[in-house]
Order: sequence, then structure tokens, then C-alpha cells
Amino acid sequence: MSRAIPETGEEKRIPIDGFAIARGFAAGALLLAVRHWPYDNYTVLRWVVCVVGAYLACRAFNGNRTWAWIFGSLAQLTRPPVLWDPD
Repeated sequence: MSRAIPETGEEKRIPIDGFAIARGFAAGALLLAVRHWPYDNYTVLRWVVCVVGAYLACRAFNGNRTWAWIFGSLAQLTRPPVLWDPD
């Protein structure tokens, strides 16, 4: 993505931030959850929010630890149950 600088007319590259993309994706998915969907869609939504929350917690761990705790708690809260049978 590039944007022209008005004073010089040069184009400046804007770096893509994975942190912002992940937050936007999860927020959009949660906004879509307001509508009535089949149950499987909500299961996928729980997986998406859990994975994005864990990713954001890892990214925030080196910076602001408060956000790391918030995103980590969100990931734990929305963690889908994984049924595993060792036999």
C-alpha cells in the first residue's frame, strides 16, 4: 500500500501491521456474530477469537503486559473444548 505525500508528490510505503489486521479480523467476526447463524459458525468464531487472542497476547507480552493479560484471558475464555481420546 502506498500513499502520495502532498508536499513532494513522492509515494511513501505504509508497512502492514499484523497486529492491526488480526484485531480487525476478530472484531469483524464478532460483529457478524450478532446475526443468527448455524451453531457451526459460532464454533469457528470461538476458534478464531481464541487464536487471535493468543497471538495478540504473545505480541503484547514484550510491550504492555496489561494488554497481554487481557488478550490471554480472552483466549482462555473463548477456548473451545478439545475432546481427545487416547485410544
